[in-house]
Amino acid sequence: MITRGRLADVRGLKGMGHITGLVELAVSSTLFGIAANYLNSIAKGIDPNSQWRNQPAQALIAGFTRGGTGSIYGDFLLGEWSRFGRGLVDTAVGPTLGQLDTVAELWTDLTHPSKWKAGALGVATKFTRENLPFMNMIYTKLAFDHAIY
Repeated sequence: MITRGRLADVRGLKGMGHITGLVELAVSSTLFGIAANYLNSIAKGIDPNSQWRNQPAQALIAGFTRGGTGSIYGDFLLGEWSRFGRGLVDTAVGPTLGQLDTVAELWTDLTHPSKWKAGALGVATKFTRENLPFMNMIYTKLAFDHAIY
C-alpha cells in the first residue's frame, strides 16, 4: 500500500496517493505500539514472544491501541474530530487552512451587516487571539488575557 501510494505521488497519479498518509500513520503507529509492548514485557520480566505465540491477533490489537492509532481511528469513527471544537475538514487539512471556515464566516458578517449574528464579535476576538504571535507562550498569553479580558 505504501509503495503504490508513494509511486502515485511521484508520478502525479490520483486515487491511492490520497490515503497514503493515513495508511502510513496507522502502520507506523502500530509498529511503535508493538515495540513499546515488547519492551514493556521485557522490563516486567515476562516473555515478550508468548503473546505472539498464543494470541497473535490480541498482540496486534494491543500494539494498535498502544501506538495511538486506535484512539485516532475511534475519534474519526465516532465523529469527535478535534478536542478543540473544529470539524473534520479543519482537522484533515491542518491548522492553517482549517481556519478558512472562520475567515469565511467573518467575511459574511462584515459584508452583510444586516444579517450579523450576536456572536460575530466573539468569533472575531477568538480568531484574532488564536492567530497572534507568541500567544502560545505562558507569560504573553497571561498578559494578553489580563489586558484584554
